[in-house]
Amino acid sequence: PPRSTLFPYTTLFRSALKEIIKKLKENDIEVIIYSTPHNKYFLDSMRESDKQIFDTFLSIISDEFDIPVYRLHDRYINEQIWYDNSHVALGNNEISHNVDIGQIILDELKN
Repeated sequence: PPRSTLFPYTTLFRSALKEIIKKLKENDIEVIIYSTPHNKYFLDSMRESDKQIFDTFLSIISDEFDIPVYRLHDRYINEQIWYDNSHVALGNNEISHNVDIGQIILDELKN
């Protein structure tokens, strides 16, 4: 099968992230994972196979460590919060993802 364009990065990242999560869990530190928001142009430029690898990895992390994973990478693609293809604009109306992440943390603290 064709190799992912993200293959070298994801292999190192997966190992490092798993080790970090393992150490946190060993020390009874609660962990949540969320993917960072990206705009439509960035996501459209990704190969479908890379998107599938990423989604599979998030599922593996959630299942292996029994932790919540929030997939926010495509949640804000149609909102007018983007300064450019990589950055969220600054201002009162452009912080919806920060408010959502804050709410996720608050909800997890209640559990």
